[in-house]
Amino acid sequence: MSTNNSPPPEAIARAETEAWKEGLFAGLTSGLASGMIGAKFMKFGRYQIIMSTLVTSVLSGYYFTQAFKETNMKQLQAEFEKQQAEKLRDLKKAGELSTVSM
Repeated sequence: MSTNNSPPPEAIARAETEAWKEGLFAGLTSGLASGMIGAKFMKFGRYQIIMSTLVTSVLSGYYFTQAFKETNMKQLQAEFEKQQAEKLRDLKKAGELSTVSM
């Protein structure tokens, strides 16, 4: 049995890609909201709206990506450990059955 305690690289890459997509969407939507708030309620000028939108998009996108990545990796690790425990339980069960049938 393998002693590797980490999920397969393909699963890690998929979790990181999903986090990147979700972070990008969160950054774009928060930037849009920031631009709308700056224009409507704060009466920002054109360049202030552009700057607040860009800064908000980049920062919130980055932080959301990091949070989604951390969440996805913890969820992936938990699923992997659950699968490993089930495999171990099945192996022990099969071992007990083979010793009983001998």
